[in-house]
Amino acid sequence: MHLEIAQYALGALSGGLVGLSLGLFGGGGVAGGMLGAFAARQMARARGLLNTLFAGLIFVVAAYMLWRTAMSFMPA
Repeated sequence: MHLEIAQYALGALSGGLVGLSLGLFGGGGVAGGMLGAFAARQMARARGLLNTLFAGLIFVVAAYMLWRTAMSFMPA
């Protein structure tokens, strides 16, 4: 099934149905997803590492949002 999807995608790209930039964008998304899945499998072996990294990411995003909100109240 995956081979059929890849063949269709390459055919659409070579036939001009899909632009090169969109094809590269989609290809990058697929490659990033595969790399992310591999990394997640590797990190899942260390118990709790993914949870800790995710919690850290949430805190970083929250701090950024608080900073941006605080800066919007500051006079220019």
